[in-house]
Amino acid sequence: MRDSQRMDVTQKGVRFFSLSKEFALPTKPMELDTNRIPWAWVGCDCNATSPCFSQSRCEALATHRSVPSVSPTLLMADLAGARAMVRWVGTNEPFMVDAITTILRATCHGPGAFFIDSGMNEGAWTVLGAYFGCRTIGIEPQPQCIASAEASLKINGLNSHILNAFLTPSPMTSSIDMSVPCNGGFQPSNRTGRTSRNSGHAQVGSLRLDDLAELWDAHASIALWHLDVEGAEIMVLRSAARLFAARKIKRVMFEISLTRWGKFGVNSKKAGLDELKKLFKGWACTWACNGQPFPWTPVARREVYCAPPWNEHSDLGWGLFDVYCVAPGVDPVWNATVEALR
Repeated sequence: MRDSQRMDVTQKGVRFFSLSKEFALPTKPMELDTNRIPWAWVGCDCNATSPCFSQSRCEALATHRSVPSVSPTLLMADLAGARAMVRWVGTNEPFMVDAITTILRATCHGPGAFFIDSGMNEGAWTVLGAYFGCRTIGIEPQPQCIASAEASLKINGLNSHILNAFLTPSPMTSSIDMSVPCNGGFQPSNRTGRTSRNSGHAQVGSLRLDDLAELWDAHASIALWHLDVEGAEIMVLRSAARLFAARKIKRVMFEISLTRWGKFGVNSKKAGLDELKKLFKGWACTWACNGQPFPWTPVARREVYCAPPWNEHSDLGWGLFDVYCVAPGVDPVWNATVEALR
């Protein structure tokens, strides 16, 4: 079968979909219609009457049919909501697809280049890291997400180190509700120092990133660390303190969810931003989708707009709080101010 004709396939009862084609789809499966009273979830499609209709994204579907930077040969397991999560990224954060694939393609050469995917979720970024040749570590606390990542790696003939754990600076255990599917907006239900035996729950422990022996190989360096951990980013970054001190980390792409920091012991937005500013002192940190310097001060989400073409190819048009930080003297490889989708 030619790559351009590759569609969904089924193997041993598991359906797989094209990662490239799903990234390119223009519509979200559902959208919260805030123009209704009360608010309601509605279906999305390319009908102009849809409350989440995006002409630019629907035109992109007709024009591209796939994301050129993602190989059409790569397949993802259609498990645990993976298809919807991949489509959400392609629809709302297309700049992330371009950024991560561009960085991985340019930096995953040599035996010591690592890609760390924290908040791995369904595993799409982990699959891409392994595909481009990085020594890839996918870290995800939700046990129900692991099957999708492992099946996707296997069908593509790829290898990655998958860890079912939290990243924290000190030991902890949390109870994970296994009755719900793999969730891109996951928040831990509770944290405890001991294990309980709740029906339908799994107890998941933690580790420090800088305790992983493989990252201390003489030639090892983290070409890219991607974090999408729904408010736990400061806690996760603290778990790598020794790696930062040893200058083992070259680039960090992370989503800031400062409204959730209180759940993770960060007392205020200012305190958290001050800590991040200190951690990344001397680094070049920009808004991921517009390339402008990140101010390290609270900013309303809708005051941050993406640079072209991302403002045209995103249903949101505003940049969330994805920040891209590059260590001193390191080539950033990617910036948001490109002229067209690659």
